[in-house]
Amino acid sequence: MFSTQDCECVGFESIWKVTKVYEVNSSQTNYVSHEIGTTTQPKVTSETQTDMFEIPATCEVDMERLSKWLNKIYPTVSKELNETIHSQAFKNYRLDKNYEKPSVKLLQSLKVIAGQDNSGEIPRVSSLSWNSTGNTLAISCNYCHKIWCYHPGLVSLFTFDRFEQFSETPTKKLVAETCVSVINFHPNLPFIIAAGTYTGAIIIWNIQNDDDDNVIVKIQAHEENITQLSWISDLDDPKIVILASSSLDGCLCLWNFNSELEIKHKYKIKSPILPKSPRLLQVPEEIAKKIERGVITFDFSPYIRDMFIVGVEGGLLVQCSLLGTVPLKGSTKEVPISDPVYKYFEPHESEIVKVQFSPNRKEMFFSYTNSGQLRIYILNEDEPAQTIFINTFLDLTFIPFHEKIIAGCGSKGSIEIFGLRSTNSLHSIENSNFEITMTRMELNRSRVSTVAVGKNNGVLELWSVPWSCFNQEEN
Repeated sequence: MFSTQDCECVGFESIWKVTKVYEVNSSQTNYVSHEIGTTTQPKVTSETQTDMFEIPATCEVDMERLSKWLNKIYPTVSKELNETIHSQAFKNYRLDKNYEKPSVKLLQSLKVIAGQDNSGEIPRVSSLSWNSTGNTLAISCNYCHKIWCYHPGLVSLFTFDRFEQFSETPTKKLVAETCVSVINFHPNLPFIIAAGTYTGAIIIWNIQNDDDDNVIVKIQAHEENITQLSWISDLDDPKIVILASSSLDGCLCLWNFNSELEIKHKYKIKSPILPKSPRLLQVPEEIAKKIERGVITFDFSPYIRDMFIVGVEGGLLVQCSLLGTVPLKGSTKEVPISDPVYKYFEPHESEIVKVQFSPNRKEMFFSYTNSGQLRIYILNEDEPAQTIFINTFLDLTFIPFHEKIIAGCGSKGSIEIFGLRSTNSLHSIENSNFEITMTRMELNRSRVSTVAVGKNNGVLELWSVPWSCFNQEEN
């Protein structure tokens, strides 16, 4: 059944000249012995499994062939990366408890806009947006307005250098006729950026153009201030990206974008005839007398493409759907107008600042008000799963890949990180000047740990925040 067989050794030529090669049976590693000069010279032993070779000082690359190869593999690589963004493969993965204390670092601080208007008011950072590559940041600043805007709008673009730093001056400036209230880069095209102005105009720039005129589209989209712009997947074809815009005129519009903007659909959020329960606070008179209340904020679900949440003036929180909408008076074939309301939630007692779906859990979203009330909702449930009272923030966001933590910035010049499970503050990133308010916060799309923060004195800060350490603390 068993037999013993002796085989002859097999050798091979090496590019190095050696005297002899031998094997040690008790080891899996081949030992190569070099004998130099006479036998009195000591032996030099190298414990390597491969022969060494010299790397040429210069390497010629066929750029055309490399370009063809990159173009060939890019669609597949991009698809795989997009699918893994919401992967649950490591959902229950836990790091070693012996981790170091989180180290938050201020990477850079620079003045975006120097100066003030005729009244002495300093512009504040109103919106931030990273492009799809995570190398360029767009910043818009504006002034507080009571009636009308007479200020010229400006969007400044800053691009990382090889040291991952921004220069003191913008790499490009984009000019608008009035203050820019919101900006948003295209999710796939890093050189396309959309902006919404205080007077209701939408402008789309191509920042690749070398000439001074980078505008490719400019339309009067709304009658009042545009509150939000978002690029979303088209319900009819997920491969197509369309633009969604909201305004204080009470409309939420979807636009087809293909070198031009064409209206695809217009939605108006109707207020409920009978509220669910009496409210402790009355809606302000200037809002209550409006026939159509303005849309302050909205968010489309990244998992259920027809579903979106809307925050309306007066604290109204609504779940909507693009399917089964009700046509409204004034609707035409060219411009269909519909009521998309699917369900009304219990209204907030104060104005809603932001609503957002979780990027980690498809059934979760939050609503946050200017009084510091945060509600965590689970779809198909009328009541909030959790209500948390926190500091007054001007911006708040879920942290991608870390489902149990949320970060916000606002008054007292601080960024606060807190856990949803414990509802406790995990960390507070504070500045020496507590009178400066942080107005906006934007996470880098490619490097989530890099965070851009804008202030009400026109200053931009770049922070490095190790979110994984705080998520581990929450666990």
